[in-house]
Amino acid sequence: MIDKIIKELKGLKGVSAYKILNTKTSSKELFLIKDKADMLRGKDVEDILVTVYSDNEKNRGSSTVKLKKSMDNDEIAKILKDAVYAAKFVKNPYYPLAKKSDKEYENFNSSLKDMNETDALLRIKDIIYKDYGLDASINSSEIFINKKNKRIVNSEGVDVSFDQYEGIIEVITESGVGKEPVEIYTLNSFADIDEEYLEELIGRRLFEAAERGKASPTKKSDKINVILTGEDIRTFFTFYTGQASARAHYEKTALYKKGDNLFKGSKGDKLNLSLKAFMENSIYSAPFDNDGVYLEDVKLYKDGKLKNLHGSLRFTHYLDEETTGIIKNVEVQSGETTIEEMKKKPYLEILAFSDMFVDELTGDFGGEIRLARYFDGKDTFTVTGGSFSDNILEVQKKFLFSKETQLVPSFKGPKAILLKNVKVLGE
Repeated sequence: MIDKIIKELKGLKGVSAYKILNTKTSSKELFLIKDKADMLRGKDVEDILVTVYSDNEKNRGSSTVKLKKSMDNDEIAKILKDAVYAAKFVKNPYYPLAKKSDKEYENFNSSLKDMNETDALLRIKDIIYKDYGLDASINSSEIFINKKNKRIVNSEGVDVSFDQYEGIIEVITESGVGKEPVEIYTLNSFADIDEEYLEELIGRRLFEAAERGKASPTKKSDKINVILTGEDIRTFFTFYTGQASARAHYEKTALYKKGDNLFKGSKGDKLNLSLKAFMENSIYSAPFDNDGVYLEDVKLYKDGKLKNLHGSLRFTHYLDEETTGIIKNVEVQSGETTIEEMKKKPYLEILAFSDMFVDELTGDFGGEIRLARYFDGKDTFTVTGGSFSDNILEVQKKFLFSKETQLVPSFKGPKAILLKNVKVLGE
């Protein structure tokens, strides 16, 4: 099919360059009511995305179309011809395509690689339906296993292929303990069957359901220490990766420029943040991005200073920066403060948000509190409801990263962050 597409492209007038992304996905899905299988199904899907480029003076236009294996030559030719026509109306400044790399690369090493998809689904089912000893249970769940093979071909000689693995768990946990029944829906992804991680994940979800029904309403506080924990922490750092984005700098939406120290005058921990091409259990681990750019680790921040930008070949080219490609795994250096030390003064420890948001342009962040622990200096209570919001540029002046670390899909870093004197909205 790829050869057929390339032949058609080479025969079309107005095609300056091209890129083909061919993704083959083998998928199995298991649906359960309580712990009983309700449906098991599988499918094999092949997606072919073709991007054609048409150059005019110093401009480069592009158009992307989706092709199917079932299409005949005439259908393919018509769609590609229409794409070339559409590309001529796009007037972006010129940028090159990825060049062929001579560097050796390896596939991500996942336990899913040699495991039958059905066996993997049943193994995950056995893990998540263990007895966790909590007053909560799983109402229903959906488990997905996706094995992907990506092949990227372009007119500059790139022709690479690699595998990716993706597991997804959608789970509804429920509890009848407390004033009223509680149901909580969550979705999590992973790239490896890590029993310890999955047990901790489901245990946390069941704990949230059990405790939420018994929790008291969150009380309003003008100034209280807030401790962020768990997987929501990776969302917090999207502000910093956003500020280091080549696209944000090209479009002049970034607040800082390369070389600036974002933590100048800070009395808290300084930021050391890197992007990692490969990270254990991450669905984003890959040797190349979708443009065919070879991926290598890159350090964005060192002691609070913005050292490097990151981004696609297009926007790094515009800024005359080294091309990093699109890398989504984030590693943050931990601090020296233990979580126990963070809890010496009254605090609100956020165990789960209903939703957490971060504005990558302004630094505003916050969320609705699904479940938290409140310590008033003497006693500890579980609370729910209410919300808080602040600005990262303000809280970073004093925030502290925990000495304890966590490794969750696409993020490695502190297990907790202490934000001092935050305003919390509640009763």
